Amino acid sequence: MIRNPKDQAVSWSHFAPRIPNNSDAYNEMFPKDWNKFLRSYMAGEQFVSTKPGEWYPDHILSWYKHRNDENVMFVYYEDLIKDFKSTVQRVAKFVNTKLLNEDIDQIANETSFASMKNQPQLH
Repeated sequence: MIRNPKDQAVSWSHFAPRIPNNSDAYNEMFPKDWNKFLRSYMAGEQFVSTKPGEWYPDHILSWYKHRNDENVMFVYYEDLIKDFKSTVQRVAKFVNTKLLNEDIDQIANETSFASMKNQPQLH
């Protein structure tokens, strides 16, 4: 899943503070002030799925060289939002799975923000 880096940073800034951890190191890594958060994020100081000194675009670029590999599929978040059904169908086809319209409706329902917000195990 690839997302516009700006949108991904905003989303991450809302999610990261909700991760249970009150250590000084954690709070320093994920400052609550947006400007500090963004600077820390872009400087690669938030070591989440990246190497020190790297940030989200570096992570995406590390996979980009595999974009034509037969076992790699890039899914764009914006496409998922724009046309959920077609994007899910493309993913299903990629993994050689057939989905009925009812299956896609169920996936849409269970992965909606409203549904996930009501599932405490996902917080």
